[in-house]
Amino acid sequence: MKQSFIAISQLKEEELQAGLMDFANLYAQEEFAQQIEVFRKKGELEYLVVFPNEPDFLRFSFAVNYVRYLNPKSPQKPDVAGYFNSESERHQKPFLNGEFVKVYVSEGDGQHDNVNIITSDHETYFFDFNLNYKKVTTAEARYDLPAVDLNDYNYLITIIPAPSEEKPWWKFW
Repeated sequence: MKQSFIAISQLKEEELQAGLMDFANLYAQEEFAQQIEVFRKKGELEYLVVFPNEPDFLRFSFAVNYVRYLNPKSPQKPDVAGYFNSESERHQKPFLNGEFVKVYVSEGDGQHDNVNIITSDHETYFFDFNLNYKKVTTAEARYDLPAVDLNDYNYLITIIPAPSEEKPWWKFW
């Protein structure tokens, strides 16, 4: 698969769909949020999220982080790993090398506003949403690019943002 995707497990299907709808509504003005496809692996409770209109790296990272923290009160966090095809953003950051990078939230994260990135060269970076990044010397996870065949998945739903509601003039204040 040449397209960026997010692999998710340990999450209820209803929570995933509701969370992705909220995410699409947050970014309703952006092209990538106009269509978010969700697939479930046949015979398993593993999900694949695909953006037919690819987001940029920052928005993709937001999506990975958003899904990870869908239920902040739950002690059990879902397993979420994004695989971003950095070809279109090659060389904009040292970790965007033109190949897939793995994007995930660290197990020890307490900030809720960052992700970790692993390159195909097995270099790990910390990336916060103020656009700061730094190379990390200890590796918490390994780079693995799963072979994804959509024939192994059932299509579930296409998430589209809800229509924006226009407020009547008397509700503006």
